[in-house]
Amino acid sequence: MQNKLKLLLVEDNESDGALVIRQLEKANYAVQYIRVESRQEIKEALEKEDWDIVISDFSLPQLTAHDSLKVLQESGKDIPFVVVSGTMGEATAVVMMKSGAQDYLMKDNLIRLAPAVGRELADARVRRERNRALLELRESEAKFRAIWENSTDAIGVLFNGIHVFVNPAYVKLYGYDYQEDLFGKSVLNLIAPDERNRIGDYIKLRPVNSTIPSEYETIGLKKDGTTFDVDIKVSFFDYKNEKHTLAIIRDITQRKKIDERLRKELLIRTEAEKRAEESNLVKSSLMMNMSHEVRTPMNAILGFSSLISTESAEEDIRLMAARIKTSGDRLLKTLDDILELAQLQSGSEVLTLVHAELNNEIQGIVKKFRPFADQKKLELKLNTSGKLKACIDLRLFDKAICELLHNAIKFTAKGHVTVDLNIIPFQNRTGVEIRVSDTGIGISKTNHQVIFESFRQVSDGYNRSYEGTGLGLTLSKRIIELLNGELLIDSEIGKGSVFIIRLPVSESQPETDVDSSVNEIYASDEREKTISKKIRKPLILLVEDNEDNIFVTKEFCKNGYVVDAVTNGVDAIQRAREKTYDVILMDINLGLGLDGLQTANEIKKIEKNQKTPIVAMTGFTLKEDRKHILSNGCDYYLGKPFTKNEICGLLESVVHERVSV
Repeated sequence: MQNKLKLLLVEDNESDGALVIRQLEKANYAVQYIRVESRQEIKEALEKEDWDIVISDFSLPQLTAHDSLKVLQESGKDIPFVVVSGTMGEATAVVMMKSGAQDYLMKDNLIRLAPAVGRELADARVRRERNRALLELRESEAKFRAIWENSTDAIGVLFNGIHVFVNPAYVKLYGYDYQEDLFGKSVLNLIAPDERNRIGDYIKLRPVNSTIPSEYETIGLKKDGTTFDVDIKVSFFDYKNEKHTLAIIRDITQRKKIDERLRKELLIRTEAEKRAEESNLVKSSLMMNMSHEVRTPMNAILGFSSLISTESAEEDIRLMAARIKTSGDRLLKTLDDILELAQLQSGSEVLTLVHAELNNEIQGIVKKFRPFADQKKLELKLNTSGKLKACIDLRLFDKAICELLHNAIKFTAKGHVTVDLNIIPFQNRTGVEIRVSDTGIGISKTNHQVIFESFRQVSDGYNRSYEGTGLGLTLSKRIIELLNGELLIDSEIGKGSVFIIRLPVSESQPETDVDSSVNEIYASDEREKTISKKIRKPLILLVEDNEDNIFVTKEFCKNGYVVDAVTNGVDAIQRAREKTYDVILMDINLGLGLDGLQTANEIKKIEKNQKTPIVAMTGFTLKEDRKHILSNGCDYYLGKPFTKNEICGLLESVVHERVSV
């Protein structure tokens, strides 16, 4: 294969030029060239093209090689310049080399031309790459210096607690005059005496103890002896093959004053207000902890039972595992219903209203319940009239319809369950009516109100006929009322039941738009994602402190992914420094030390994983938990417990563009 060569040939003798071209072609160069003879022609050629090399005769009628070289240098282009002459002496050649020519040779020795050209092209490539790298380095240094010099935060670099570098804000914060005043000074000299033992222990133990906090508050000491409250964030980095500490320090004196003022204001509140507040905090904490403490082990229970029920070679083992999963799903639904009701009763539920096509929403819900109806040999029908829109909270609306459909199928032994969707007049304007009817056992009129009470069923006590918490209808009614609608019942014993939802059709914009920052992914159970055909399996970092959940997650992902697992934030950050991952699965509660959000934010500071998507994989599933998690370091969200299809579907969606196909 020939090497392409773009040659600018400065030569007045056509025959001599042809000899140069022939010599290069003999050396396997495919030469594209033009021959020029004057200063103006050289200048125009340099402006029009990017040449690989300039070969110039030493003496031409209109100019010399000195003149040709000067034109090239004035253009600012880095192009090798080789002189070919029949008359040039050695002294003149030396002058040309000192002036900037890369090489020279005599016309009677053109056998040296091809090696000289090859050498100069290679040297030019190296030279250009070196210059590009130097330019990038200077630009990077300039950006860093601008940040360093102009940052309002005090930034210091320390080695074993001794100042090595500090920025101007650091000098100003502690009341010194010059940066050099702090070089070589121990950071403990800038800490109030009462705090030095504690901070000294932090400095000594942090390299070997991951539980030492990387962010803390203490009392700073200025040059003039005055003290002030500071917040310190520290991290490690390598400099000249030694581990140094980067400290970012902020004066929080004003914040402390505000906190103190708020504390005093809080003290003057009535005891009743405080008790109510404490009660809400306890309730919120209980809800959050219940969600996490039940969902985390349930992830392993449901995950292992799912794996065993599909992969065990023994049928009786598969059946037992399937029963474990069914019971686990029932327990999980009970937890979800209790938490949902508690949130609705507390008034903390914030609606996310959107204009939605009810036809599409209800079609999706009905489709999800068809396997349940088929299992009981019931006909599940859907009747709609036109495209109907309403302003609703999609999650809550779906929850209400699902509860009604679940009850209708559960309490119907034979016949059908029908969902009708129609436009009606409602509250002096246009509305929509959704009717969920069944041919089930029916409900006596004396119990029409009982069924909407929390934890109540028509058959209560030891001999009740159906399983369940009795919360489904309570939840549906509260949700529909929250959406400014109503839920009615028409039912008799032995004649089935009809539950009727009526909602207004709003023409105005929703109060709240869909939160575009909430990237929750719920994978469909209709298909199992796989990327086994990919040349390279995506690399996943799993950060999870529960060994059972590590095991089940690895089992779910083993066919399509390579999974590195760590149990704490410090190890996760170290792995992120060592490898580039396609996605990071991040538990939020990691026990002592860094939590999942702190770990996620530290990983995003690491260049090789700055753009790596981080998926929160957690038992904290309340709505406010999800929003907090997704706005504080995580890009996606997957609640525990999750199925194999859900996590594989999520991973496929997140990493498919990051993996070579």
